[in-house]
Amino acid sequence: MKIKKILASALCLTMCLAVTASAGFITGCKKPSRELVNDIVFDEFGDPIFTDENGKGIRLNIQSVIGSPDNAKLELVNTAFNDYYRSSGLQAEISSVENGVFYQQIANTITTDPKNAPDVIIFHSERLTYFASQKILVPMDQTFEFLGDNNTFSTDNYLENVIAECYDKSGTLYGVPLDVHSGVWYVRKDIIEKNGLTMPSTKAEFEAVCKALMEKKADGTLWTRDMTAVKSQIDALSNPNDEQAKQKIRESAWKQVGADTAANFFPVEMSGADNIEAGWIPQSAVLQNGGKLTKDDGTPAWNTSTGLKNTLEMIEGWQDKYIGANRDSQTLFANLGNGNAVFGCEGPWWLEQRLNEYDGYLGEGALGILSLSGLYADNPQSGDAHKIYGVGHVFSITNTAANSSATRRVAAALYAKFMTENAIKYTEGGHLPACKSVLDNPEYKNSTAYNRYLKFMGQPEDYVMLGNTQYFSPVYEQLKTAYIWTLSKNKSGTVEEHIKGCFDEAMAQIKGADDL
Repeated sequence: MKIKKILASALCLTMCLAVTASAGFITGCKKPSRELVNDIVFDEFGDPIFTDENGKGIRLNIQSVIGSPDNAKLELVNTAFNDYYRSSGLQAEISSVENGVFYQQIANTITTDPKNAPDVIIFHSERLTYFASQKILVPMDQTFEFLGDNNTFSTDNYLENVIAECYDKSGTLYGVPLDVHSGVWYVRKDIIEKNGLTMPSTKAEFEAVCKALMEKKADGTLWTRDMTAVKSQIDALSNPNDEQAKQKIRESAWKQVGADTAANFFPVEMSGADNIEAGWIPQSAVLQNGGKLTKDDGTPAWNTSTGLKNTLEMIEGWQDKYIGANRDSQTLFANLGNGNAVFGCEGPWWLEQRLNEYDGYLGEGALGILSLSGLYADNPQSGDAHKIYGVGHVFSITNTAANSSATRRVAAALYAKFMTENAIKYTEGGHLPACKSVLDNPEYKNSTAYNRYLKFMGQPEDYVMLGNTQYFSPVYEQLKTAYIWTLSKNKSGTVEEHIKGCFDEAMAQIKGADDL
């Protein structure tokens, strides 16, 4: 019998790995629930005690998908947590893990190597329903209940649209949301204004600006300037504080060019590869035209969106017209910097760094920020036009042997609460807070980050999450594939046919997983 059990366990792991890999799902088998040991002890104030009789405390191991450069901002909040709880013996250490590696390994690590598994994971909340279904997480709401009358955690303190993704299908809370964010357009605002144009706010205006810039290129009246040349001259100044000399260099860098001298100029920087805008533009196109990303059963619903079809056809028509050939994610900031592009979609975590760079060399306001709001709505006056597809990070407690201790589990829950309620410094990395008390905090509203770029990312209440679906990978990845196809040079068929093909593939992957 013992041999049979071992074989069955191995077979389960093998089958899960095979099917989830082929279908694009996160790997892992369902994990049996662990028996929770209620070992929590309270002091005279009703607070949990985190040190034993030998003075040994609890050190939480945190794994996070938040990488450079915004992980440095998260570390600032983690340091504040350690300072606050140091005398209580509670400490936390974060390690960043690359997205692809994390999602491929975390479920199996928790299942097969729980001693080395993290106590808390910080990941994208759209994955939570799947993780919960695999039983690698423990309920967050039930953990807070161990605090009794000292429990000050409230789901009402978090944006409804964001925390909704932290529940599984049964309504159990498995996470505490940290933020919501989306891609943004980085815009050479100085080039737009120098050419007598204005920042767009709708799809029609966006295309009109691109058309006007290309017309100026054709007749030789396009104004542009290269930050690379400006940088070398400013860096060579004997007096780095000579603002008058800097301004003279900036102004003299402007050149009026045409098709012969600006052959590499195309207004929009997009990529036929799996670039980052593929994870936000098609999703927002669906939402801004009244569509839904998923049905109630978690399967994809984007295939019926006329807004998606219209947006993908528009982008397909931009090839070699507004989008240059052989562009990729590595050329985005290079072409924005040298003036060969005006619009480039990227993650918001680069905002502080890029604004500092452009302000320093080209002058304040040279680089603008444009949220996705309204840019893909066929009717910019509709009630859905302002919607933005949002992605959030969430804190969850892992189902490990160590976390079968109520004391350790409560420590992990308090960590999630502290980190989300004190996230002001973290938002500097380009993320909008999910916690209402942070959003309402004057320190946040008066911060340089908020007034410089966060307020231009759209209202966090308008962000729409993917939803509670355990089929995240097929729903999301196949929609991305539909977008990427439009920029491919080697393709056949129509946009409508390809959307249908991607939908059929998503449903086939879902059926394969359900049949297992």
